[in-house]
Amino acid sequence: MNAVDEPFAYAELTEAESDEALQKALQSVLLKRKQYQMNATKQLQKELDAQARSIERAVSMAKITGALNESNSQAAPSSSATSNMAIPMFATPKSTFQDFHPYSNNLPTPTPTLAVPATATSSAVAVPSGLDTILPPPSAALTATNPMSSTSTTSTTFVGLVVVSTAFKYVPPLADSMLAAASSLHTVLCDVSLGGFLNQATKLLVNPSLVEFLTELATFETAVDPQSTFFMLVVTHGARVVNEPHVGSYLLFPESRVSSVDELVLTALHEQQLAAAIDRIPSQRKLLAFDVCHLQSILPPVTTKEDAPPPSSIKGRIHEDFARKFLSRLRELETQRQVARAKADHIPLKSLPATQVPVLVLEACKARSQIAIHENAGSGNAFFLRRFVDAFRGAAASPGRRDAFKNWTEDDAKFPFVYARDVVTYVAAAVQFDAYVASSRARDAMAAKDLLTVQFEEAASVRDMSQTPQLHCDVPGLDFRLGKVPQPPMNTPTPPTLMSASTTSLQVTWTLPPGDNRTPVLGYQLERKGDGPASETWTLVATRLVQTYEDVVHNAVVPPMTLTATGLASDAAFRFRVRARNAGGWGRYSAPSTPLRTMAASTSTRFATDVQSKRTPQDVVQWMATYPTFGQVQQLGCRALAQWAVAATTKQSHGDDTTSGLVGGGVDAALRAMKMYTEDVQVQAAAASLLGALAQYDIQGWTPAQKAGAKILLNDLFAKFSYAAFPSAHTTGLWALRVITEPPTRRKIGRNEAAMKLQGLFRRRQARRLLAAMATALFPQIIDPATGLAYYYDTRTGAASWTPPSRFLVS
Repeated sequence: MNAVDEPFAYAELTEAESDEALQKALQSVLLKRKQYQMNATKQLQKELDAQARSIERAVSMAKITGALNESNSQAAPSSSATSNMAIPMFATPKSTFQDFHPYSNNLPTPTPTLAVPATATSSAVAVPSGLDTILPPPSAALTATNPMSSTSTTSTTFVGLVVVSTAFKYVPPLADSMLAAASSLHTVLCDVSLGGFLNQATKLLVNPSLVEFLTELATFETAVDPQSTFFMLVVTHGARVVNEPHVGSYLLFPESRVSSVDELVLTALHEQQLAAAIDRIPSQRKLLAFDVCHLQSILPPVTTKEDAPPPSSIKGRIHEDFARKFLSRLRELETQRQVARAKADHIPLKSLPATQVPVLVLEACKARSQIAIHENAGSGNAFFLRRFVDAFRGAAASPGRRDAFKNWTEDDAKFPFVYARDVVTYVAAAVQFDAYVASSRARDAMAAKDLLTVQFEEAASVRDMSQTPQLHCDVPGLDFRLGKVPQPPMNTPTPPTLMSASTTSLQVTWTLPPGDNRTPVLGYQLERKGDGPASETWTLVATRLVQTYEDVVHNAVVPPMTLTATGLASDAAFRFRVRARNAGGWGRYSAPSTPLRTMAASTSTRFATDVQSKRTPQDVVQWMATYPTFGQVQQLGCRALAQWAVAATTKQSHGDDTTSGLVGGGVDAALRAMKMYTEDVQVQAAAASLLGALAQYDIQGWTPAQKAGAKILLNDLFAKFSYAAFPSAHTTGLWALRVITEPPTRRKIGRNEAAMKLQGLFRRRQARRLLAAMATALFPQIIDPATGLAYYYDTRTGAASWTPPSRFLVS
């Protein structure tokens, strides 16, 4: 029915008091709807006839004008050339986003122009429903290009509609956490510093009625620029009808009924109606996301004999090919327009190419076999919605190229925009990972329960937890601007200050004042130059300081704010400056630091003399603790302790070990040096050599904390310093890690000791058997005939228990 007639039609239903009156009122509403449809069809036919007559008049006038022009000028193009002109379009394979390559700047592969067969009598061309019918042959010539592949030089505006329905009257509700996620997404889209969508043309609908949804969707038909990008995300339930004449998928709204086909058609939105409404929006580029598979079936279960079974023609889930069919609907509408234009221009229909629409359709999961996964409502984890929020906060921004130390050398050419293919790729991969994490947690929780309390349904639901978003598109490689990247950080770091110095390195640190936290800071870039008028060029201090959005936001990784500049001249002054980066780019540089000076070479010579004067390993450890901020001291001390450890290992193999107290203090000294001088490759290599030598000497004397810390630091060493750039340090780290992790050599025992161990094992086995027999006699296991579960019966007291007493739980 017409939107203005809906309230009056529903008024009769609300005023009915009995079931008979309700049925009569419903029949009246359906009768009015059919009458309205008949009248609307007649009116539409009249409008089409009038439009056809106007087109014929325009064509005749164009012919007259063309004849006059041709008589005046012989350079006019011939009508035959115009009639044979083909509109370049694309053939489309059915894509899944496993085939997508993130951050790919390559243009899509061109595909041939395909003709649409023309009919002499019909005014529209039937578009085949299968995608395979429009695929190009493998040997076809390449004659078409992607009209949407190149980025327009004009300004792009972004508009959107976020629709979420959670409160339903006649079908199961959805989690309230989706409301908060949808509100966050709308806020991010409208934020000029994040998504960059137009506030007045970006709307959020929470639990809208069918009329409200269609009314809001219709506002985009006149308020949207044709050069804009339209984004729509719908979260609701879906159903489908399998019998004519109302076959197809339907999106449900809070008032939707599924008790009969007529009620479903009246209160839900058919895919064809939605396609027609989307097609009327003039935006050239569209991304449509649907999260409509939340249950295996939304139909109410039949629990008693009085419950009426749902109609067999209604299925409680959308069609498994909903997205493909939806694209086919859009393609049919575009084909009708092309045919109308071709007839008006007297172009043969056989010369028309295969119709394709520049629309991306993303489904939250496989409609055939999966449902959207949500953790408990209190945690607010609506995966599909939340990942769209992350995408527009910067997670989907293309990072550009990096150098060998993982620093950005330049921003991507896509900046300052976020592109649709990058958003889809990130959301799809992140949702799959979230589903994997959720299923792992559920399996762990189920494994921690008592086996008697685990139900078969729960085990099956945990086993089947997976979610794989699906992308459907007509145009191969279609990509377009979908929003703006976040603005770069507005707050500037403080000038770097000195932490420690050596003859060839300076370790500096800085802080970032509190500021806008709508998008996180991912890392920093430190630059240096010599102090003095002759030094004008700033040089990048190469190190890995930039993290990913996923690590910072979801893994709580804090970007480091300490850095060691190595390879510097001794007794020289340098200035440093730093800037922060988020997903939107680099911020402003800080003010230059005060001059920071490296140590003189004479100081290094004095340190080498000092370490040679130490008589015991304890003296070296104490000397290293006295100068913790001097990298040269830590390097020389680690090398001296490593020499003592190697000598002690040799004496130990000959039974002449007189070194004591070497392991504990030496391990702690090496770990402290590696933690403090993370970027000094010389200190890292010397400390790794010391750890390996101490492990060979006495790995049994290490504490568990020392072993764990050494493994972590050594893993960081050979991951940070590659073999190609630092072969010696990389090899030393691998050797030390292998010595620490490999099991120690087992001691050989004599015959008497072996016999005593075997006798002890035999006595333990006899005791276990005796205890098991006693437990079986005192606590027999009995099967409950009512439930089929096993319980334990105490023969002394008569008490029953689901589990045996703990003192008899023997293996």
